[in-house]
Amino acid sequence: MDKKVFSKLSYGMYLVTCEHDGKRNTFVVNTAFQVASKTPMIAISVSKDVFSHDLIAKSKRFSLSILKK
Repeated sequence: MDKKVFSKLSYGMYLVTCEHDGKRNTFVVNTAFQVASKTPMIAISVSKDVFSHDLIAKSKRFSLSILKK
């Protein structure tokens, strides 16, 4: 991960993609933030009631894409 991307995290729109056991989903979020830099970590909030929550919980990973204006 390029740590320079942390400087681009601000209020905006992001695509989150997650996958586990051959099941994949992508959704839009408007908040993502840095929680650590030495070990790069980004946090998002996902409702426990949505399909993506289970995919992220099981795989322990997601990808985040910053959308342009």
